[in-house]
Amino acid sequence: MARLDRREKVALDQAYEFYKSTIGSNEAFTLHSLVNSLKTVSVAVSASNDGHLTLTTRLWMRIKQALFDKLLTTHPAYVIIYDGSNAPIEPKQHIPDDGTIEIHPHGLRRDDDRFSIELKHLHPVTRKHIQKVWIERGPDTKSDDFSNYECDGDVCMPKLFLIGDEVLQKEASNGKKEAYSQWWDLYWQSYCTPDRREKQQLTRRMNSLEAVWGNLYY
Repeated sequence: MARLDRREKVALDQAYEFYKSTIGSNEAFTLHSLVNSLKTVSVAVSASNDGHLTLTTRLWMRIKQALFDKLLTTHPAYVIIYDGSNAPIEPKQHIPDDGTIEIHPHGLRRDDDRFSIELKHLHPVTRKHIQKVWIERGPDTKSDDFSNYECDGDVCMPKLFLIGDEVLQKEASNGKKEAYSQWWDLYWQSYCTPDRREKQQLTRRMNSLEAVWGNLYY
């Protein structure tokens, strides 16, 4: 897997290729490659849930789950647990069933270098390990906490066993082509308009497209 620059925007098709090459395999990867892919898939899932993007959400949610699981179990992080009302709970207290877990991987400094997922979407074995660490030690996790980790459930799938692979590849490929066309339409609208507010709105829409589909300028 080629190293991705920390500032490089990762397109959804690239994130999916990263997923296929790393989940369930021993292929080396960098922390930045993993978090950039997770960011892209997370934005895509949110946009799909909001109706701003046409994707098979349940399949892309599985990709997000697997990437999140990979990050949590392979890199040290600071963990925050929120209850069902989105209030943080104190370390060493029982983790609720309807909460959310947010992780801040060590070694990353950007404001958006935090990742969250509902606890119900965690792999059952991962959740068991997190519960143990949270009660015994608190919010700091390390990869050794998952040294006996067995990935045999719905989230971490065996190597080369990809549910909906054809659908995911098609959506990633076709979506990027459509986004490229949309981005350039917005670019020329932004270039031609004399209205500053409209230009800002168009720029935000362009940035939203690139958050999922990567650099569309070329």
